[in-house]
Amino acid sequence: MELRVNPVLLIVERIVKMKVRQKHILLIAAGIVFLSLFICQGSFGAVAGRETPTEGIISQSFMGPVTKKTIRYNIYLPDGYNSGDKRYPVIYHLHGLGGSERSGNQVVVRGLEKAMAAGVVGPMIIVFPNGHRDTMWADSKDGAKPAETNVIRELIPHIDSKYRTIAKRQSRVIQGMSMGGYGAVAYASKYPDVFSVCVNYDGAVHNWKTLTSRRGRISKGIFENDKEYFDKYSPWYNAKAKADSIRDKVAFRMVVGSLREFNENYRQHLENLNIDVDYVQTSCGHNLGCLIEKAGLESFAFIAKHTGSAGQVSRAVEIVSAKDLVYAKVGERELKLDVFRDKNAENALPLIVCVHGGAWTAGSKDWCPALRMVKSGYVVSSINYRLSQHAPFPAQIRDCKAAVRWLRANAKKYHIDPKRVGVWGASAGGHLVALLGTTGGNKELEGTVGGNLEQSSRVQAVCDFFGPTDLFDFYRDKANRHYNYTTTVVDRLLGGPIAENKELAESANPVNHVTGDDSPFLIMHGDKDDLVPMRHSDILDEALKKAGVETKLYVVKGAGHGFGGPEINRMIDEFFDRHLKTQKPTIQGGRARSGRW
Repeated sequence: MELRVNPVLLIVERIVKMKVRQKHILLIAAGIVFLSLFICQGSFGAVAGRETPTEGIISQSFMGPVTKKTIRYNIYLPDGYNSGDKRYPVIYHLHGLGGSERSGNQVVVRGLEKAMAAGVVGPMIIVFPNGHRDTMWADSKDGAKPAETNVIRELIPHIDSKYRTIAKRQSRVIQGMSMGGYGAVAYASKYPDVFSVCVNYDGAVHNWKTLTSRRGRISKGIFENDKEYFDKYSPWYNAKAKADSIRDKVAFRMVVGSLREFNENYRQHLENLNIDVDYVQTSCGHNLGCLIEKAGLESFAFIAKHTGSAGQVSRAVEIVSAKDLVYAKVGERELKLDVFRDKNAENALPLIVCVHGGAWTAGSKDWCPALRMVKSGYVVSSINYRLSQHAPFPAQIRDCKAAVRWLRANAKKYHIDPKRVGVWGASAGGHLVALLGTTGGNKELEGTVGGNLEQSSRVQAVCDFFGPTDLFDFYRDKANRHYNYTTTVVDRLLGGPIAENKELAESANPVNHVTGDDSPFLIMHGDKDDLVPMRHSDILDEALKKAGVETKLYVVKGAGHGFGGPEINRMIDEFFDRHLKTQKPTIQGGRARSGRW
């Protein structure tokens, strides 16, 4: 049997055998090392303490001082957070059953940013807590899932101490969707001294009877079938117990989709207690995106009114919108777009058109990051186009061209300068805007959808976020973990296998259309994007440079298939301003192209 010697005992033995002088030297050396580590630790700690938080949505965690457990949350910090010492109101958004702190982030933030761009509400922080998937945002009786303690006693104090919040009830909002809607009304009714506004998006506002009959697993697993314990967290019980305080302190809004029974009953319960409710029934199902699209602006206006954050908004620009405008009709299918503009604009303004992504199979005109630019002197439009399950390529680019022609044909009505049109798209939308920038006058891709053929579809500036530029590349990259997905998506776009549609695929590749008279390009791509690898942007940028077209490729370090933030916004603003504001419009010539612009 091999004998194993403990190395610690060997070191101790050698130290014991050392001479006194050697021991003194060793102690001095150890002290120096310890002191150095202590100083470094203090220095690093000081740097970390002063670390500038990242604007946008970030994931965070900390050790809960009460539960001694790790608490995870996502947080959105608005543009400009790092540029001053201003303090912000906070919205706590609670996720639904089976969700996590990542659920609904983009939808809620997009809704807030639309409202900010429209001048409805000032900048706010949004916090997305983790509610342990199935707790109804209560503490489970066995203590294993302390959702309420995590939020009320640990997360809120943590947020107020770490970030520049307005740490007062008046500036604190609780909202949620589904189970999170239940949690929102539960917290608002139990803690009227903590929150001033409650927005419930289609909440599953269970009472004890409906919970035990419809969600028996939760009534047993979280509340151990103990009604008295359930009542401690119940919005029904607490609203009645604290009605006087709630009546004076909390403003309730309910935006309802398919869970009408739950919400009408709870609304009646509050009204019987003389607690006012702003109640909105929508045509949405149980879908947060639809609910915020249909009633989000009004919800944020409600929040602004009751938190006092409306006064933080500059009202120099009054934004008006015209939504669901039909720009073309193909068979029975209507193609629609939205237009956003300054109501008080006297002169024609440059136009930015947003083209959404979604693998040519999903997405909608709800994606419009340029909306914030209305306040900077732009008209902004966001368009829908036929998805590949409804029509194969080139339907998508023909629809985009039809939308640009329609906007030019209606330029006077919407205060658009038809000579100054920019486009911005991401992913599949990036592919389509790249085609818009390289195929002006291409009769085959122009098509006749929507008419207005006397107008041009060419554009004066293109912002392309990680758009595919070579469809064949997806089939060569067999080691990519997304191989099956991306090749299936491309086959669907082409209406069949690429091997049988090579000519069509070639016509769908923006790199094949590049010539020297193309629009200026700003291309942005994350170097960690493995869905649409960065080489797609590399080859487009290289082709544009070779043709003598102005192009800038900005590589977002560490980013995958999606990114954002103030630095990105600054570069985009400067790009569009340079090509649509400070210079005369780029007049493209050379190729045979119809129209004046």
